[in-house]
Amino acid sequence: MKQILSVVGSTFVRVFLFIMVSCTPKESNIKLSDMFTDNMVLQQKSNISIWGWATSGSKIKIETSWGANISSITGQDGKWLMKIKTPSTDGKAQSLTISSADTTIVLNNVLLGEVWLCSGQSNMEMPVSGWLPNDPLENSEVEINTANYPSIRMFTVKRNKSFTPLETCQGTWKVCNPENVPGFSATAYFFGLKLHKELNVPVGLIHSSWSGSPAQSWVEADFVENVVGYEDIKGKIAMTIDSSSTYNKWLTSMKRKAQDKFIQNKEFNLSDIGFEGIMNADYDDTAWDTVQTATMDKVFQRDNFNGMAWFRQEFTFGGNPNSDDYCIFLGRVDDLNTVFINGSLVGRKEHWGNNEDEQSYAIPSGVLKKGKNILAVRVIDVWEKGGLLQQPSIQNNEGKVIQPLSINWKYLPVAILLNEDFYILKNGFDDRVNPNPNVLPLNSHTPTVLYNAMIAPLIPYNLKGAIWYQGESNIGEPDQYRRLFPAVFNSWRSNWGIGDFPFYYAQLASFDYGSDKVAELREVQLETLQEENVGMAVTMDIGSLTTIHPPNKQDVGKRLALWALAKDYAQDFVYSGPLYKSAEFSNGKAIVSFDHVGSGLYCPDKKVSDFEIAGEDLVFYKAEAVIQGNHVIVQSTEVTQPKIVRFAWNDTAMPNLFNKEGLPASPFRSSKSINETP
Repeated sequence: MKQILSVVGSTFVRVFLFIMVSCTPKESNIKLSDMFTDNMVLQQKSNISIWGWATSGSKIKIETSWGANISSITGQDGKWLMKIKTPSTDGKAQSLTISSADTTIVLNNVLLGEVWLCSGQSNMEMPVSGWLPNDPLENSEVEINTANYPSIRMFTVKRNKSFTPLETCQGTWKVCNPENVPGFSATAYFFGLKLHKELNVPVGLIHSSWSGSPAQSWVEADFVENVVGYEDIKGKIAMTIDSSSTYNKWLTSMKRKAQDKFIQNKEFNLSDIGFEGIMNADYDDTAWDTVQTATMDKVFQRDNFNGMAWFRQEFTFGGNPNSDDYCIFLGRVDDLNTVFINGSLVGRKEHWGNNEDEQSYAIPSGVLKKGKNILAVRVIDVWEKGGLLQQPSIQNNEGKVIQPLSINWKYLPVAILLNEDFYILKNGFDDRVNPNPNVLPLNSHTPTVLYNAMIAPLIPYNLKGAIWYQGESNIGEPDQYRRLFPAVFNSWRSNWGIGDFPFYYAQLASFDYGSDKVAELREVQLETLQEENVGMAVTMDIGSLTTIHPPNKQDVGKRLALWALAKDYAQDFVYSGPLYKSAEFSNGKAIVSFDHVGSGLYCPDKKVSDFEIAGEDLVFYKAEAVIQGNHVIVQSTEVTQPKIVRFAWNDTAMPNLFNKEGLPASPFRSSKSINETP
């Protein structure tokens, strides 16, 4: 009997312990996406997504101050996503409580309103404070001091890049006030401000941009592979991230230093002790190879591979070495440089500024020697092609060439740049970077990498739409941009799963881009209006010929907002300037018709500028243009039988044709050849 009781007792204990263990709550360790914080704005009148991670099998409950509650059990991977309905906003602060058996997270000062994604390159990234001293924002001080709009919030995505889609990003929702607004994207802020004032609702702006980035960096892999030039990008990415490859094993064996150890530092930083004395006149460079026009693609034997290299040349000087009337002229250096003559530092530009400027540095008295001299230059190339791009010379202080120097340089690559780290080459030429074209650098110009790191983690945060300011980095390939640009927003729409949400963009402004293809890229932006649910703000009248970052971001933001107000919020606004519709040719004249004339065409000056016409020879001549009703009549005494008419067809044009609502006309050409129908 005792034995039976003993068995029964032990069985009871085991069952009791099993029940106790089973009933003990699991540690949940809830983690939310970084998008969900205090001060966030959630899309009103929507079925919003909230997501995060927790221990597998945890019960997660969400309770809201507006009365919507929901719960769910996490899957085996610990992920969870729940959808909650949001009502129309009343402008009041709300709260959310996300909890499990052992964890509670409360999010406060949450607003319901209109949420827009704002992306692109530097003209979207440029802050309300401007980039002083070269790129100020118009009226910046007043804009900052009056920015008391607590119902406008901005989430700025921290810069990041990845070969594969990420689940998280870094950023913080900030309330609009004079303390925070200097760091807000100016274009995004003025867009949101216009919406807020007209709609009287909270506005949330998710800002995700990167200066100098091309469109292909923002496209999801499946979509970018449909663009000529990027057909095999997924295969290249797979090869690049294969840890077992010879290339990646080579990388892991190398010493590396962070990019910011060299760039933006006050003091010059030698990359490695192994290169000590490399700038001195007695340094032995006999083993170095020689290159004409010292471009980095020749140094690294690969196009668009970025890094650090030294260039040296010997020259004989016959002038007065004790004069202080000499400069060393390098011309344009892409991107950064430090210059030594006979071991003495005479010039350094290892900070960001206008990299289009030609580099010239004063040579202190006594640095030059009568006879043999050594010029040593270290170049840091951060993206695309770089190097010493012009013939150097000794000049006087007035810019007169005293002695031209050689276009031949001896060179030594000392580091390659990958993912913001310099990988130090141990043996110079013996450690040459793998020239395999399938290996991709991880930088902001690599296809998909900004989408993966700065867009994918935002999905599926509910949006009303998106705005975009980009195109400068794709000027060289307008035909490719014709497919690439729609791939940006269509890849976003496909992955967001909320339909063809609105996408409004700024056309490139006037500036001396140094390219004859700018007009063609603007034409591509105009043609993109044929895509579903898109709109374009023309900025030709508010550009700047002295900076690629026009100071008037107020009107850019407002013009983008006009599209949204009219198309998405049923507000009675004229939202576009005149857009080319058609042209008729008769009696030596071109009669041009426009859409979006508003209450009529308008020119503030005596003459309408920037029209040209051409005959069958396709030679264009400046033309007289006159507004007649809703048409413009164009003619030239040089062209008796015009076949093509075009408007503002160059990079620096600042035309003066508007509608009476003050919105400018877009550049256009009636056809690309005389065989096309205008």
